[in-house]
Amino acid sequence: MIESNIDFIFDEKYKVFKFDDTKIFKKFNNGIKNGKGVDFIAHSEDKAILLEVKNCKGYESENRWRTSLKSKLNSDGTIDDCFDVEVAKKVSCTISCLTGAGTFDKYNCDDEYDQFSQVISELIDNNHKIEVIFFLEGDFGSKTRSKKMIMDIIQARLKKHFKGWLNLSNCRVIDSDISNNDVQANLISNDT
Repeated sequence: MIESNIDFIFDEKYKVFKFDDTKIFKKFNNGIKNGKGVDFIAHSEDKAILLEVKNCKGYESENRWRTSLKSKLNSDGTIDDCFDVEVAKKVSCTISCLTGAGTFDKYNCDDEYDQFSQVISELIDNNHKIEVIFFLEGDFGSKTRSKKMIMDIIQARLKKHFKGWLNLSNCRVIDSDISNNDVQANLISNDT
């Protein structure tokens, strides 16, 4: 599955949805002003992965501020979020959307509602593990902080956002250089 010019390959045990392309998300997004969702939901018999992707390769300089601790207030009064705040909001909205889909009677809805209703009931009833993965592509390293240090800081801040309200089995910030058993990522060359 392709997102942001990166081809993602999930372990075969997962059923994968490109979440922000589903009609459930579109209905949610229409009903909630500025509602956002993660890029992928992958779920298996014992685990659900919420995966958000940011490919900043070649655009690091204009996105470097997003690795900081603060969101940015624009001159028009809108706010651009730093990476950890944006991902936390997307995860929160995704869980809200899944919960809403789970309230529909499965006999009066289509297959997509049934699938998402199954995901949320497994998360709640069967105590599935939830993992948040933020895939951040781009070289944000500097003289004072390596990219790994930046990714570790974002990861720690993400964990703080979820602490106390979401029982995560794991929360990771990774890129195409980091090996992952559940999902592999390959950058698609712009030359093709």
